[in-house]
Amino acid sequence: MTRRVVVASLFLPLTATQQKKSAAAETDIHGGGGSSSSASALTVSTMANNANITSETLRTATFKSLRMRRLSGSLISSDAEDGTMFVLEQSALGNIGLQNAVESVSIPSSFSSVSPVSPFPNPTPQTHKPNGTINRVWVGALSRDPTDHWSQNAKIAVQTALAARSCVPVFLSEDQLDGHYNHFCKQVLWKPFHYQLPDYPKGQAYEERAWKQYVAVNRLFAETIVRNHEPDDIIWVNDYHLMLVPGMVRQLIPNAAIGFFLHIPFPSSEIFRCLHVRRQLLEGILGADLVGFQTYSFLRHFLMTCTRLLSLDSTPRGIQLENNVVKVGIFPIGINMGALNEKRSHVEVHEMVHNLCEKYAGKKVLIGRDKNDYVKGVRQKMLAFEAFLTQRKEFQSKVVLIQVALSTTEENENESQVTEIVSRINSKFGTIEYVPVVYLQQDISFSHYLALLSMADACLITSLRDGMNLTSHEYVVCQEVKKSPLIISEFAGTYTSLGAALRVNPWDTQEVADAIYEALTMSEEEKRHRWTEMVRYVSTHTAQNFVEKFVGAIPRVHEDLVTSRIPMLDTGSVLNAYRGSKRRIFFLDHDGTIVPNASGYVSNDIAQETSGDVVELVRQLSSNPNNFVYLMSGRRKKDLTQFAGIPNVGLCAENGCFLMFANQTKWQTVLSDQDFSWRKQVVDIFEYYTDRTPGSFIQQNDISIIWHFGHADASFGGWQALECQNHIQNALGTTFPITILAKQKKIEIFPRNVNKGRICRRILEFHYQGGKLGKRSSFQHANSVRNSVGKGTVRPMQSSSGQTGEVKPVPSVVAAASVAHKSPNFIASNSFASSSTMETPSTPPTVHTASLVNSSIVFDFILCMGDDRADECMFEYLHQLDSPNAHPPAMPSPAAMSEKGEDMAVSPVSGIFGDDSVFADASSLNAAYAAAPKTEIITVVVGSKGSSARWHVSSVSDAVDVLGKIVKA
Repeated sequence: MTRRVVVASLFLPLTATQQKKSAAAETDIHGGGGSSSSASALTVSTMANNANITSETLRTATFKSLRMRRLSGSLISSDAEDGTMFVLEQSALGNIGLQNAVESVSIPSSFSSVSPVSPFPNPTPQTHKPNGTINRVWVGALSRDPTDHWSQNAKIAVQTALAARSCVPVFLSEDQLDGHYNHFCKQVLWKPFHYQLPDYPKGQAYEERAWKQYVAVNRLFAETIVRNHEPDDIIWVNDYHLMLVPGMVRQLIPNAAIGFFLHIPFPSSEIFRCLHVRRQLLEGILGADLVGFQTYSFLRHFLMTCTRLLSLDSTPRGIQLENNVVKVGIFPIGINMGALNEKRSHVEVHEMVHNLCEKYAGKKVLIGRDKNDYVKGVRQKMLAFEAFLTQRKEFQSKVVLIQVALSTTEENENESQVTEIVSRINSKFGTIEYVPVVYLQQDISFSHYLALLSMADACLITSLRDGMNLTSHEYVVCQEVKKSPLIISEFAGTYTSLGAALRVNPWDTQEVADAIYEALTMSEEEKRHRWTEMVRYVSTHTAQNFVEKFVGAIPRVHEDLVTSRIPMLDTGSVLNAYRGSKRRIFFLDHDGTIVPNASGYVSNDIAQETSGDVVELVRQLSSNPNNFVYLMSGRRKKDLTQFAGIPNVGLCAENGCFLMFANQTKWQTVLSDQDFSWRKQVVDIFEYYTDRTPGSFIQQNDISIIWHFGHADASFGGWQALECQNHIQNALGTTFPITILAKQKKIEIFPRNVNKGRICRRILEFHYQGGKLGKRSSFQHANSVRNSVGKGTVRPMQSSSGQTGEVKPVPSVVAAASVAHKSPNFIASNSFASSSTMETPSTPPTVHTASLVNSSIVFDFILCMGDDRADECMFEYLHQLDSPNAHPPAMPSPAAMSEKGEDMAVSPVSGIFGDDSVFADASSLNAAYAAAPKTEIITVVVGSKGSSARWHVSSVSDAVDVLGKIVKA
């Protein structure tokens, strides 16, 4: 892999410690102390090369004293007046599992980096690189010690030395470290992520200050990544400390390949929703192309949380955003078996194993090693061991539990309770010669740790909530000889992976006690079988495997998204085409395109209003006498009255059920020979699901019927919507000519033989005929409709005021047809129906006297904007107009056709729209556009979701902005 990987984690694998020159000289155990004669100069021990630093990096290795022995001292001169020097050494902080995993497959990159403080000299390129698979650069903080008091020269010197080791430091102040790490990460985030409800004893001001520092630190990381970014870099952001970084980097580098991996558990949505900044955290993570988790349960919780809190659609593979899809995946981390086995082979380890076996001869040894905090379940472990000794008296004085309690930076409220239980067990069951619990509240050497794992008769892990407890992996590898069993909590990340382990609920004291007994009495054959299964998993899911799979998946996912992404609309090109045209028409969807999707309750009696700014924008757009604007809405007629009467503006209601041509006063119904008996059955089904889905409601329009579930629980509402859609499809879809359209947070049912694509075609026909309907137009006149009543047609029902009310169905013979494979393509119909008695605007429009009115028009500029499946019909039809294969060689003039009374409707053709399409190769309209010098057809979808549109804009505001620029053009 040649692409460079930028690994961002809170702490670097290296740290720099300030010392005076005299002390630093003593620390440099290889005598490589240095001096500097000019600003920004540095001296580094020649023995402290990168190989020395990383050759023995192991996941658990271990603690600061051992790490310093493994590292050759590196002296850095800052040229400060007080003679301050810096010692570069291996850090004891950060995610050790991540560090070892990356180092196990990495080639430190030789790169020139731009300092966050100021430029510094490029290091000499390496002439030799060890074998590896990735070039990596680390980005992170040096330690938990603030650096705001460091001089500029000191920072530059440290940066330069770290750059030679492919590390880029982020310098943090004391306030930033305290607010970000100690308060927000450890007090606000850590607890709920480990299923402890957040507690803010210091009040809201404390919480807000911590959040501001969290944002500030994440911004520093993002800016540092961007400054050091090179083309084709893969950016890998790690863990809960940096959850805002993916979104921040995405804003600064829109085309970057970004992956985010969460190493700790992701809680259920019921826990996560307690966070006051839950939306910001989720949106930050969703800036990545790929989000990785340790287990399926963590991934599932994340998907559910995004669905419930952000109202986003999700699948097991990703989250659908407005502009793209964020992929998710499971990537369990592992250990570097080669490095671990090498360490196990040291003489020191063998000697320790021998000494421990002699010391505990004749006894069974249980081993536990955990941080001394609440989530590790040490208290539950002690209670279970106490129950075991109480119930199994034959094991008293024959079993020892060695518990290593590692130090932790968090406040430990659990320590006193554990100490009390340990004292009780030892006083109750212990003797002068026998101590049941050896409780070590200290850090031990890595060799000592390996020796304990190697000689143990069982390992006991009782985590109450854990990411991927790799002690279990290390124990399995160390048990190559004894093959002793592993007891592991079902709340540890490795629980589902190590199926051959004895799996327990740590809250069930009796179950854990029974598991201890089973482990100590297990037959050798069963031990061998279980160990073989576990070591097979550990040896295949290694640290190298983890890094290669996750890092390899990021560019693949990114490339898939880029290649499938609809290009962003070039506003400049649109304006140039607009200025160069003379006959223009705009087809604009309403909700989700020029106004945000309505989220509130929709009354069946009260009209929905559109923002005055949007109405004014449409008015200004149509004020140009060369422009026509058609609002292609799914709303009802009464919801569009604000636009009625605006010159050169036409209206389409209920996704094509009703149409009012520009500069006309009457609505036309686009239906004939239509059976509406399906409406009652649809309402019955919708009522069934409304009763069972709190927050949902039914909207009954004149013809279409909509079931809204946006106010229901996102997950349950989506599930019920799918059930409802399938129910209608199975019960009515093959019997009635209906279209079932699943849209954002609603399901809409309307007749099959209407759609926005048909309306677009009819509007272009209308203007091509000079604003007249032909004698055999695809709209029948009112008399035709009235004469056909009683034959299964639709009769508009009038109120006493003369206005048309709800369209009532008249029984008719229903043609059986399937909706599943035809929607949303255009379905042929022999005719439309028109009614001159449909409701009209209260104020007749003022008709333009411009040249485009009452003249035959072939538009040379067509802009179509939409946002959902109902709008795909418009896009596909307009692309058909633009397709050379659809154009015949000749066409009759519109005047001649009008004189002959020829039907302007098109005949069905085969092709991408199916055999029953509304389009025809012999279409006069298609021929007219084929003969035109050039028609600029621009189809735009809001959001880069899958669409047949050729361009996209990111949001409703962007769509409105484009139209606003056209108005000013």
